[in-house]
Amino acid sequence: MGFSIYIHIPFCKTKCSYCDFFSITNLDKQQTFIDTLEKETDACANDDRLTGKTLNTIFFGGGTPSLMTPDDIYSLMKLIIRSFPLASHTEISMEINPDDLTNSKLNGYIAAGINRFSLGVQSLDNSELRILQRRHNADSARSAINLLRSNDVNFSVDLIYGIPNQSVDSWLQTLASVIELAPRHISMYCLTLEDGTRLQQSINSGVLSLPDDEIVRAMYLSAIEMLTESGFAQYEISNFARNGFECRHNMAYWTGKPYLGLGPSSASYIHPFRWKNVSDIDCYITEVNKSGKAVSEIDEITPDTALREYVMLFLRLTSGLDLSEFENRFGIDFISAHREILERYYSHGLLSYDSDFVRLTPEGMFVSNEIISNLI
Repeated sequence: MGFSIYIHIPFCKTKCSYCDFFSITNLDKQQTFIDTLEKETDACANDDRLTGKTLNTIFFGGGTPSLMTPDDIYSLMKLIIRSFPLASHTEISMEINPDDLTNSKLNGYIAAGINRFSLGVQSLDNSELRILQRRHNADSARSAINLLRSNDVNFSVDLIYGIPNQSVDSWLQTLASVIELAPRHISMYCLTLEDGTRLQQSINSGVLSLPDDEIVRAMYLSAIEMLTESGFAQYEISNFARNGFECRHNMAYWTGKPYLGLGPSSASYIHPFRWKNVSDIDCYITEVNKSGKAVSEIDEITPDTALREYVMLFLRLTSGLDLSEFENRFGIDFISAHREILERYYSHGLLSYDSDFVRLTPEGMFVSNEIISNLI
């Protein structure tokens, strides 16, 4: 079995109002961070649990990985390739901010080995971008998409719906404009209020208000319809792709494959353990230089937890929960164990099931948290 690597690049020029991912706006420590990341990678290369496993996907996330130079990315890629055997068609993704992208940087990233880009557009409405406190505007987002397309590279566009003051019409205008710009993959995430963010403070103080649930529901269902009619296939709650352009890295997460996290705040999973690195740049640098690792917490996954996570992850996928595989793995007949709940949600049009699969409908995916919590 292969595995995946996630590399967390924690640097940002500015912090978006809704984001609670670990990031810092002090860019002075970038070179020290790169040197430390190389030491952590070297240490992980000696982990016996990864011996003999090929590297199927790599994902540079953040933070803002596009603040790194192509030479920085090349150095990290060279180290990873030296440390781990790559599969024949390894997917190597990188998150980028529209404002950071130039033709020379794009070509440099491609030369460094990046073969898939994830562009953080979020909206093509400037007033919505200001609420999210994004650095770019709609014009620079369009320019970045056109640059990626003109270089014929594989790229995805990330969008957010449910933004304060956003209407169904403004959301669908953004989506239609993005579809017209012809990416091969679109991720659309419902805005969630995270503790301690500036956006949460603005909502709690009454400065801003979120759209009500019925409006957000209409945004989600209308978007599925528009994307489907435009030739995108939904393969997960928030993800849509042209045929063959699904994100293999995220699919590894959703199908329970092992992954290694590098960098501060990154998470790792190699059954039966999950662990997380410290969410502090100074502590990360100190600990890695001391011992090669900077783990802050580690959990052993019990059989009950494994079962719950299996249900949660596979019901996120439009392919659904394979009942035969579930019974083979856990020794439980899922339908018999949950028949009453399944019939209730089936009668409301929220899921479908037969002797082979349980799948959420689009309406069910919108309320997936409620359904999944009642099934696990």
